[in-house]
Amino acid sequence: MNHLKLLHTSDWHLGQKFMGKSRQLEHKSFLDFLLKTIQEKEIDILLVCGDIFDTITPPNYALNLYYDFLHNLSKNTDIKQVIITAGNHDLSASLIAPKKLLSLINVSVIAKGDDIDEEIIQIKDTNNSLIGVVCAVPYLRDSVLRKSISQESYEDKNLALINGIKDHYNDTLQKAKKISTKVPIITTGHLTITGTTRSDSEREIFIGGLSTLESSIISDQFDYVALGHIHISQKISDKIYYSGSPIQLSFSEHKRKSIRFVEFKDKNLSVEKIYIPIIRDLKRIKCNLENIESQLKKIGSKELKTWVELEIKSEQKSEFINQRVLEITKDLNIEVLAIRYPHSTHKIFAEQNLALELLKPIDVFRKKLELSGVEDEELIVSFNEILNEIQL
Repeated sequence: MNHLKLLHTSDWHLGQKFMGKSRQLEHKSFLDFLLKTIQEKEIDILLVCGDIFDTITPPNYALNLYYDFLHNLSKNTDIKQVIITAGNHDLSASLIAPKKLLSLINVSVIAKGDDIDEEIIQIKDTNNSLIGVVCAVPYLRDSVLRKSISQESYEDKNLALINGIKDHYNDTLQKAKKISTKVPIITTGHLTITGTTRSDSEREIFIGGLSTLESSIISDQFDYVALGHIHISQKISDKIYYSGSPIQLSFSEHKRKSIRFVEFKDKNLSVEKIYIPIIRDLKRIKCNLENIESQLKKIGSKELKTWVELEIKSEQKSEFINQRVLEITKDLNIEVLAIRYPHSTHKIFAEQNLALELLKPIDVFRKKLELSGVEDEELIVSFNEILNEIQL
C-alpha cells in the first residue's frame, strides 16, 4: 500500500510587527512545535503555501528563524521534501536567491509561476518509488498569466485572467498525470476563494480586477488542494482546505490556530487539524466603564502577556479611561494595545457607525467614490495596484 503523510501550513508572516510589537517568540514557539510534529508524525512532505515573511525586507531575526528551521529539519528529521511557494507578501527574487543551496537539503522554492515544469515535484520513498506528485503553484500575478491588451474591455481582461489561472492549474495537472495517475496528485495556491471566512489581517489581493475566485477554477481531479492567504483555517470542500496562519495576526482571529495533517493510503484521503500551542492570546473586548474591570480579570494568562483591544462605550474623556485601564492591568498579565470608542467616527462614515481607523484603505476609497457618484471598477483596480506597490 502506498502511504503518504504531509503537513499543510501557510501565512507564517515571519517578522510581523503587531502595533509595534515583535512576534519573534511566538514564531519561534511555532517553528519548534512544527519540527517536533514532523518528527513524531514521520511526515513525508511539508507544504508552506505562501507569505513566509510579512514584508519584502524581513528583519534579520526572521531570516534566522527561517533558515535555522530548515537546517534543523534536514538535520533532525527524515522528511523527504519541503515545498515552499511564494505569497503576495513575499519578494520572489529574495525567496529564490538561495534556491540551489536549499535544494541540497530537499527544499524546493517556487516563487514566480512562470515555469510550469519546475512546479511539478515528484515525491519518492527511501526505495526510490514514487509515492506522490505535487503541483507547487505560487501566488500567480497578473503579469505571469497574460500580457495586458489595451483594446480589451474590463470584463474581457477579467475573463482572460480566470482562464489563465484555470489553464495554469490544468497544465500542471496534465503534466502530473503523465508521471502517474496511481499516486496522489496535490496542488497548492495562494488566493481567495469566494465565500471564505476572512479576518482583519489579510491584505486584499487583486489579480487584475479579481479579488475572489470560484473554487471550480481548480480542477476537482486533484486529490488535495492546499491553500494559503486566508488566515482562518477552513474547509472549502472535501479536497480543498486553508490551513490558516499559525499565530493570531489580528484581534479578529478568535479560533484556535492549527496546521493540517493530510494522509493518503493509496489515494484514500484523510485530513485532520493539529492544534498549535498558544503562548500569547489576542483578545478583543467590548465593555463599558462599569464592567471593564471584571471583563479584563476574566482573561486567562498565557506564557506571554495577553494583548488586548478594548472597545469602550463611554462619554468620559479618553485620558480618564486610559488611566483607569492602567490601574486595572498593572498586576495582570495583560497589555492593552488599543482602545476604541464606537462614537469616534469620521463624518462620512457616521451613518454606518464605522470607525475610520478600523477600515482598510480600499474601503475608504470605495466610500469616497460612492459619495462622489463615481462608478469605475478599473479605477479601483488601479488604486489597489498602487496600494500594493506602496505596501510592498
